[in-house]
Amino acid sequence: GAPLVLKVTKKIKWPLAIGILDSDSIVVRYSTMPYSPLAVQATTLGHRLGLLESAMGLAYLAFCDEGERKILLDMLRGLAPDGALDADAQIQAVLTTTRQRGYGLRLPKASGASATVAVPIALEQHVAGVLSMTTFGRSMTAQTLATFVPVLKSTAQQISLALAAADGAGS
Repeated sequence: GAPLVLKVTKKIKWPLAIGILDSDSIVVRYSTMPYSPLAVQATTLGHRLGLLESAMGLAYLAFCDEGERKILLDMLRGLAPDGALDADAQIQAVLTTTRQRGYGLRLPKASGASATVAVPIALEQHVAGVLSMTTFGRSMTAQTLATFVPVLKSTAQQISLALAAADGAGS
């Protein structure tokens, strides 16, 4: 997916990243931040992002199958301090909202912070990874989402097709 994601960044200017599940986090495996004139930081390559705190994590959790989601949430409960992850209804509401809108969203918690939107990269019935776009916090508006979520979904679909073709070639 890297060449495709780089091509999209060159067109839309915003940095994109591909992340995959690694135990209890999403790890950024590719980032176009070094190639974006609008990058919030130099790179996010290698960053570990929480499943419940990041747009990538929420997109993964919302779109993975129910069995995998239960295992991941149970694991997160085991890692959290007692009582820190007891709000199952609240978590389910966030995941339901994420599924309904079709993307994970992390808005800034402080002035000047970044914002991220992420969509799943599906391979058949499995979430193979997630694709995200990071902006300046103030730039993540309804118009930004309306403009770029379709670009992210289309790019994720192209990555999915490439993965399926590679998977088919390897069998």
